[in-house]
Amino acid sequence: MRKGDEHQLERIAFGKAIVSARKQTGLSQERLANDAQIDRSYMGRIERGEQSVSFDKILDICNALNIPPAALFEAMAREAD
Repeated sequence: MRKGDEHQLERIAFGKAIVSARKQTGLSQERLANDAQIDRSYMGRIERGEQSVSFDKILDICNALNIPPAALFEAMAREAD
């Protein structure tokens, strides 16, 4: 597997982890994007694994979800299995 392909799979797992956390908190994608100060279409690309995201934006998303970044990465690891 090429490195880029591996990263794509990880981005997809990360996006699924965000979706799962978002649904657990009862937030719509639009509300999460607004709370994290991210454009809704950009949030959609993140959730689908189409967009790489900076650490600062990860922190913004976690703050909006009221979860620590570690929880999101642990969920990502479970999604990737």
